[in-house]
Amino acid sequence: MPIHFSSCRYKDKPRPDRELKVDWTAKSMTSRSTPTLQVVGNPQLRRKAFMHDGAFNALRDLKADYVRYVPWFPYPKLAVADWTPLTAKDVLGL
Repeated sequence: MPIHFSSCRYKDKPRPDRELKVDWTAKSMTSRSTPTLQVVGNPQLRRKAFMHDGAFNALRDLKADYVRYVPWFPYPKLAVADWTPLTAKDVLGL
């Protein structure tokens, strides 16, 4: 199947006599969004870490309706329980 690409160009040159006016005080709609936040585990959010208390206090003060503490870890040493490979002794208790 052939793929066709096309480009578009403005046919008219910009006209300085046209002006866009915005009334920032006029209300056109109300946002009905819900505050949410995704928190990814990292070393500074661990208990007793320097940023832990401040970060979680700020998170509480945000009063987000939905907060997810994401279980994926860009810090492998926080996610992997043990870097030492298991042996038969570990698994079977031999």
